Amino acid sequence: MPHVLAEVYNPLKLSCDFLDNQHARSMFFLCSFFPEDVNISLRHLTLYFMGLGLFEGIRNLEEVRNRVCSLAELLKSRFLLLDSYDEHYVKMHDVVRDVAIFVASREGFVGPNFSSIDWSRQHSFSDCTWISMFSEERIELPMVLDVPSLRLLMIRNSKEREIQMHDQFFEVMKGLNVLSFRSLSFSLLPETIQLLKNLRTLYLKSCTLKSISIIGELPSLEILRCRSCHSIAELPAEIGRLTHLRLLEFSDCKRLKRVAPGVISSLVQLEKLKMIGSFKRWEAEENGKGRRNVSLNELQYLSNLECLKIEIEDCNLAAEEIRLSSKIVKYDIRFILSDSVKLSEKRMHLKCPREIRLGDWIHILLRSTEHLELIGDGSNNADLAQIQNIKRFNFFNCSTVKKLVGTTSFDWRFGVFPILEYLLLSNLPNLEEICDGPIQAGSNSFKNLKELILLDLPALMYLFSNRIQNVPLSNLSSISIGNCKKLLNLFPLTMSKGGLLQLKRLYVGCCEMMEEVFSNVNEKDGKGHITFPKLEKLSLESLPRLTTLCKGVESIEFLLLAEMDIADCPELKSFVSSTGNNLSLADHDNDSFHLFGNQKVTFGCLKNLNITGYENISNLWYHQTPPADFLNELEELKIKECANIRCLFSSSVAANLLNLKQLVIHSCDEMVKVIGDEENVYENSPIFPSLEDISLKSLDNLVNFCGWRCVLELPSLIYVSIDECPRMESFTVGSLTTPNLEYVDFEGKEDVEDLNGAVQLCFREKHQRDQELTQRDNEQGKESETRKAE
Repeated sequence: MPHVLAEVYNPLKLSCDFLDNQHARSMFFLCSFFPEDVNISLRHLTLYFMGLGLFEGIRNLEEVRNRVCSLAELLKSRFLLLDSYDEHYVKMHDVVRDVAIFVASREGFVGPNFSSIDWSRQHSFSDCTWISMFSEERIELPMVLDVPSLRLLMIRNSKEREIQMHDQFFEVMKGLNVLSFRSLSFSLLPETIQLLKNLRTLYLKSCTLKSISIIGELPSLEILRCRSCHSIAELPAEIGRLTHLRLLEFSDCKRLKRVAPGVISSLVQLEKLKMIGSFKRWEAEENGKGRRNVSLNELQYLSNLECLKIEIEDCNLAAEEIRLSSKIVKYDIRFILSDSVKLSEKRMHLKCPREIRLGDWIHILLRSTEHLELIGDGSNNADLAQIQNIKRFNFFNCSTVKKLVGTTSFDWRFGVFPILEYLLLSNLPNLEEICDGPIQAGSNSFKNLKELILLDLPALMYLFSNRIQNVPLSNLSSISIGNCKKLLNLFPLTMSKGGLLQLKRLYVGCCEMMEEVFSNVNEKDGKGHITFPKLEKLSLESLPRLTTLCKGVESIEFLLLAEMDIADCPELKSFVSSTGNNLSLADHDNDSFHLFGNQKVTFGCLKNLNITGYENISNLWYHQTPPADFLNELEELKIKECANIRCLFSSSVAANLLNLKQLVIHSCDEMVKVIGDEENVYENSPIFPSLEDISLKSLDNLVNFCGWRCVLELPSLIYVSIDECPRMESFTVGSLTTPNLEYVDFEGKEDVEDLNGAVQLCFREKHQRDQELTQRDNEQGKESETRKAE
């Protein structure tokens, strides 16, 4: 044992010895057989435990899995295993793993550092019961693996490599229970694999195997799992002989185009069938003897089925009438190609042409579905009123639906979608409303909704009616609205009890009729106050009629807002829009844009600000000296296509931006200077002490960056880019210090050392060229007139 492990060996060995649970010891050793620092799947461990028969008398997969999960918790409590990125995986510390491999080798197990072997010395491990081989290089195998006591064999390459496996390879190990091959390149399994009459688990991943007919000669097989074996094209009739099979999985086997008729119906003990990402050519029973492939009706013979995950290419099969096992608790039925993230064990993906009728088996599964995706004009055949367990709902491309649900058909004891967390509606051109009737106060309708996405809904005028629909939306954390042309506002703030306390992200774009984001039923009072305690990102884009966030609100607080994007909202003058005598600064000065110059709007920690497309505004900030904390957390500022701004900052506003690191100003045609002069500002006030990056582009009238005669010190400035600024006379009218400047790109000239001098020189050269051109033109004009006179 290496010296580095000597100090930790004894305590870890003691922890292992005190595992009086023999199953826990087996799991501890089995985890060490996986590569270092890998996430170990509890599902894999379940299949290996099942194959080894370690839980005597328990043959149900789910029961074995529950036992494995309990063992994992026990080993984690002894610090022999670690948590992984989710609950379905565990990890083993590399030191613990090394000790486990060492101890396992003393107890008849040969661990994964067993890649380059002198096979002439097989007698030295002939009594081993478990062997794991893992290698970065090509694994060399003997003609016969002479280990008669072997019960588990794992062979794994780091990537797909060709391996030579002789037909006699399995001749001696007739007691083998578990066989796992990963990333091995061979077209056929050895003939002697049919001698493995006790094999119960066969796992193949990323192998180039083409034919699997010989697997039908393994009468005891209970687990057949093939993943990413892209050369397998057919599930032959021989597989139907595996009548003890409990799990059949062919996932991500992209070339699997045929499953012989009768195969699935023969596997009467099957508990789990998984074929996502591979076979999808299921056929109708009416095809009879002319069928080339398995029919959906064969699923009726699987009375023990608990998990069903399949893809179906023919959408018309949704109308089939089949009777599925009542034991099914996990399913993923896809009538469309989908790569959605697995977030639920009960999923349905339906593509519904207009004329399709849904079979009863679909309706039965829909009642317990947690993740539903509907596509197509026939989607309204799915009775959403019967779906009370849905947590995620995606609805696309349906022109026939005018309302999402009819509230009169819901049971008010439960409400409308009471546990829905995620709602995505997209390309529903005739959808006018979510609900078509009243929703009573105190209802659980949409109570748990956290993420709302509405895209391309041109007929939608409002989400919920404040008069008759009382929907609690206080759990919303993300709202994204795009291209809803008739939408006037999202919903009344009164629907979010106490405010939108959980909202973190808000995006609204391309809503032509929207005048306010939220409505306020008490807007005439003009005394409202809104607090967004968790909002982190706000994006408003292409909203030509938007004037305010919410009418009748006097003040707003953004406590955690870090990023804001505002683009092409020409009428947006202020976040607040109170009425009566209590006018905002924007109401007094319609020529100025005071989104960020109103003391009744508070930004706690704004870091990134992007403003684009304001052609009618002349001032973004305060006319007066701003408060001491005004935008002093701002790090990135991008101003683009704001045509009427002549000066971006007063010197007092610039002095507030102590943390600004990046400044981008593009296509502001009337801008003359970035920083202007101002009275009562000390000459040595620090300006942009943290600024690292400046980009100025397409500023036709820019004269200088700083029009304030001072000693401009930019101690952190590293990069400057100036392009298409033809009237720029100097960077600053005063002196300039840039001790850390590394790179300057100025009108195509790179690595300029004296930034201010370079700008001044360029201007003088341009001015001189212009004078010479003018003089030449004048002389040519005089000569032309002289010739005409002659």
